[in-house]
Amino acid sequence: ARVAPEHVDAFVQLLEQRYDPFMAAAGSPLLERLRTVAHGYLEAEVRSTWRLESPGAYRDVRAKTYADPNGNTFVRDAMPMVRGGTRRFHHEA
Repeated sequence: ARVAPEHVDAFVQLLEQRYDPFMAAAGSPLLERLRTVAHGYLEAEVRSTWRLESPGAYRDVRAKTYADPNGNTFVRDAMPMVRGGTRRFHHEA
């Protein structure tokens, strides 16, 4: 996700408090989180990597977000900070 540098700490905090626990409970634990350094960029980037059993498993995880209060409050509170980003799925070799 790309966010304004002044929002990166709040965005990461929302990920840690609301999104990561939801993903772990849905069977997709956090593997890694990286972010750009605090200064020197017009936008901050946050990259989170979660383990999925298969590419198709993401559909099931996403379906669970509609009924989960943490998933919904994360979207409500965090997504206004997001300026852009990408979603990618990688297979382990």
